[in-house]
Amino acid sequence: SGPTLRRSAAAAAVLGLSFSFRSTLIALPPLMALWALSEKRSPGRWAQAAVLILLPYLFLLPRAAALRVAEDRWTFLERHESEALIAAGAMGVVESGASDWRALSGPEEGVAAWAVKIVVKDPLKYAVDCLRRLRRILAEYPLLYAAAFGGFLFLRRRREAAALGLFPAYFIAAHSALSVHREYLMPALGPACV
Repeated sequence: SGPTLRRSAAAAAVLGLSFSFRSTLIALPPLMALWALSEKRSPGRWAQAAVLILLPYLFLLPRAAALRVAEDRWTFLERHESEALIAAGAMGVVESGASDWRALSGPEEGVAAWAVKIVVKDPLKYAVDCLRRLRRILAEYPLLYAAAFGGFLFLRRRREAAALGLFPAYFIAAHSALSVHREYLMPALGPACV
C-alpha cells in the first residue's frame, strides 16, 4: 500500500486542479517530489517524482491560455485576493481581509516584485512578522494542531503518517508568509484531524 505511479499521478492531478483557486500550493509539488525520492525502497521513485513535479503545473496551461486570449496577458494563478494577502504580509499585517492590495500599498509595479523589495529591505522584520502570523494560525485551533503534531511525532516512522503531516505543515508555513485570512486555513484542518 505504498506510493505508486498511479497514486502519485492522482495526487499531482488533484494538486494541479487546485492551483486555479489555491495558489499558495504552488511550491508543494517539488516538496512532494523530494518526499517520493526519499523513499529508498521504491523502485519507481524517480518516475513518481517526475510526475509529482511536472503534472500539477501542466494544469496551469489551459487556464493561462484562455486568460491570455481574454485579458491579453499571461496569468497562471489567481490574482486579486492573493495580491492583497501578499502585500499585507510584506507590510507585516498579521490578519486581513482586504481585497485590494493597491489600497494597502500603492505600488505601481506588480505586487510580487514590490513585496520582495519590502522583504529584502528588512528580512528580520519579515521573519518576526511570519512568526507572529504562525502564532496566530496555531492559536486558531491550538488543541487540534497540538494533537496533530503529537500524532506526527508518535507515528513519524510510518511514512503514511508523515506524508499526511506534510500537507498541513506546508499549508501553515505558506500562510505564515502571508497575511492570515481565517477561511484560507480550512483546507489544513482535515489532514490535521486525521
